[in-house]
Amino acid sequence: MPELLPFITELCKASLQQGCLPLSQRHDIIRPRLKKADADPSDIQNYRPVSDLAFMAKIVEKLACHQLVVFFERLKLLPSMQSAYRKKQSTETAGLKVITDVLRAADRGEVSLLCMLDLSDTFDTIDHDIVTYSLRYFSSRLECRDFIVD
Repeated sequence: MPELLPFITELCKASLQQGCLPLSQRHDIIRPRLKKADADPSDIQNYRPVSDLAFMAKIVEKLACHQLVVFFERLKLLPSMQSAYRKKQSTETAGLKVITDVLRAADRGEVSLLCMLDLSDTFDTIDHDIVTYSLRYFSSRLECRDFIVD
């Protein structure tokens, strides 16, 4: 429906510039989901809320994600070997890098040590005020209009 495109575009631009969605787009359905497939479903602590966002909220979320990735890439804040949030990168890419490094080290007769961290609950414990402050601080050091979707 091409006749909706100008409305959708303006709504997205306004949402990104103002940092919020219109009230009509802030409704979503929250469903409990088990944190892990093998978790005990009778224990309420094993659930996390999953939000099914409204259509426009999903579009704005994707735009904001894209802008953040561009922002981090321009400031060179993403480690060169990070696979997440990068085009043509995945957990498979990261796994292949680790396997390749271990095999190369073994070929050279070296010992490999692998330390793995489970960061699956990290976002639940992050201080969002610190993240917001940090993003504002870094954006004030750049020409932020480069990151606004026109």
